Amino acid sequence: MEPIVAEVGMQPEVSVPPEESETAEEQRVAQDLLLLRSQKERAEVLRNLIAEEGKAFPPAHKPKSSHKSWYRLVIGLLMLTALIGTLLFVPPPALKEGAVPAHVIALQEAMQALGAGDKVLVVLDYQPATSREMVSMAAPVLQFIAERGVSWQLLVTQPSGLWLAQELASTAGITPIPEAIYLPGGNLGVFALAIDQNQSSPLLPSGLSALNDYRAILLLEDSGSQFQVWMEQASPWLGKGRFLALVAKQDAAMVLPYYDSGQVTGYVAGTQEGALMAQLLGQQPMHLPHERALQVGLIIMMVILILSMITKAEADATGRRREEKT
Repeated sequence: MEPIVAEVGMQPEVSVPPEESETAEEQRVAQDLLLLRSQKERAEVLRNLIAEEGKAFPPAHKPKSSHKSWYRLVIGLLMLTALIGTLLFVPPPALKEGAVPAHVIALQEAMQALGAGDKVLVVLDYQPATSREMVSMAAPVLQFIAERGVSWQLLVTQPSGLWLAQELASTAGITPIPEAIYLPGGNLGVFALAIDQNQSSPLLPSGLSALNDYRAILLLEDSGSQFQVWMEQASPWLGKGRFLALVAKQDAAMVLPYYDSGQVTGYVAGTQEGALMAQLLGQQPMHLPHERALQVGLIIMMVILILSMITKAEADATGRRREEKT
């Protein structure tokens, strides 16, 4: 048959050994079994997902911290007790002569140089928010002026200053309460008052003398920008040695250059220097009750901040130890 098959062009059938045929069959069966096993595993996963659909997640297990945090409260209470006790029961140190700032001594000398017949213009230029601080500084000074028989006049540059002036005079114990004069116009009003030496401007309020007629001009300021307006708009027209100042503590840096240049004869900044000034003038200093509350509040804030930092550090350390164990 081989010559006939070769002539027709057909390939002769090759017989496969029985061992090889069995091996190929086993491989095909193994592949079919592997495919069926993977399908079964996927089907099992899908069945589990369907079974868990709509169920709530189990609560996460939070390991309880073994350390106790009660000692932080004890530390905080001890710190607060010590600091508040220091504020309330420890008296402030006595003021020494060498500790008096030069600008406070300069203001004291300028005030003591005033006498009967001298005229002083008191410019009230502060907001109601700082009235407590400003009144504590200004009331002893006004008492000193009134006792020396100095003629003084109140000038306000803001509408709220009309009733603030009454509060100041009432706190100082001055009777009858002098009438305050309102200067409108803001910065332009200050400039017009400074250049109007003949009192000829109809825009200026009546009853107010020219600035050159006053022996001294006492500024009560809580704003550095407003203080600068008086220095830049009015001081060049009046010369040196006219201006005295009682300013809020935050404006001390603004006043210092004008004091060094001689435009301001002397000044007091803040309630502490105000109390010192009252003692130098022989007056009773005014102590504000809210100062203690402010100091205690600041101390409590500091203690809470420190305890928060300690708590955060402990929490971070606990987290790191937990990660190392896992």
